Amino acid sequence: MKTRILSICAIIAMLFLSFKPAERRLTSEYEIAEIYEADELLGGSKVLLGENLSEVSEVFYPTTLQTGKYSVYATRKATNLYQIDGKNIFIQTRLCDEYASSDQLTLVIELGSGYSKGKLIF
Repeated sequence: MKTRILSICAIIAMLFLSFKPAERRLTSEYEIAEIYEADELLGGSKVLLGENLSEVSEVFYPTTLQTGKYSVYATRKATNLYQIDGKNIFIQTRLCDEYASSDQLTLVIELGSGYSKGKLIF
């Protein structure tokens, strides 16, 4: 009886040890607050912010993209700001702490003009 129980336990242990869990790629997704295009300004350009005069190198203005799901390469330019590589398109996210340097990401643009314009998935 003891040998039978030990045999069953050994078989069960071998079964558990022989199965490898499927590898899962962890992804993080962040809401898109706004989509921008940018224009570079001449050196020495200034902007007045309240009562402070500061140098400015680029000016950003809102734009739209067609609804859809895109595979893109992007690079982080500032906190919550990512540039689509090779394009003059910038994505502003909410609460995103991901670092990207020409990383492949998924950009999901959703219909509507509500709180979120879509998702950026790392």
